[in-house]
Amino acid sequence: MDIKKTIISSDSFGSSEGKEIALKLINSPASLPLFIEGFLGDDIRYRQRAAWVLVALANNHEEVLNPYLKILSAALLNSSEDSVKRNILRIFQHITLPQSIHEQMINYCFEVLASKEEAIAIQVFAMSVLKKLITNYPELRRELSFILEERLPYASAGYKARAKTIITALNKKGDLQ
Repeated sequence: MDIKKTIISSDSFGSSEGKEIALKLINSPASLPLFIEGFLGDDIRYRQRAAWVLVALANNHEEVLNPYLKILSAALLNSSEDSVKRNILRIFQHITLPQSIHEQMINYCFEVLASKEEAIAIQVFAMSVLKKLITNYPELRRELSFILEERLPYASAGYKARAKTIITALNKKGDLQ
């Protein structure tokens, strides 16, 4: 099965195609390392389409991504490319990250939110990753809420919508999920 060829040769590629490829990867786990390698490679078109597959895996079979989370987090931390940052954060918002990378991801996501240079989509996904991680670190609720509220008056509609949802969740007692 040549997953890369299937992904690249498709005339259009979206969520439903991503789900189909994700099922193929579940049934052929030996293909997953090459798929991840391709996602982290230089082919932007492949990376954008492979992101749909990774989102489908994260939503329905996150356990298959566990061996690759440290590799993906390292790629995120070392990339200056928006598509890499956006797509990895999009995936990370859906899965349970191992505790071994919590500190790195918390610091990274707070840096993203503090930056005025980061793209809105990257900031929005960083918010969601932080919201998920803060369930383990409730002492960070106030800090996240403060940063989001501070930016609201000047933010885009997408940022405002996500920030308001997260601020509401942060202000409720109990679980943030």
